[in-house]
Amino acid sequence: MVKTISREAGYAISRQRNLSPEDERIRKLERENRELREEIEILKKAAAYFAKNQK
Repeated sequence: MVKTISREAGYAISRQRNLSPEDERIRKLERENRELREEIEILKKAAAYFAKNQK
């Protein structure tokens, strides 16, 4: 829910700045990239945790 609100706020702010469609696309892709990197870090930690507990 927080991500949805912040995403909507980011969209509203980008509209206020009158960004070009290309700039908006870049912002969206950068945000998605950041979120995916965070998810990867979480998955790496989870994999390490479960690998450690299998021994």
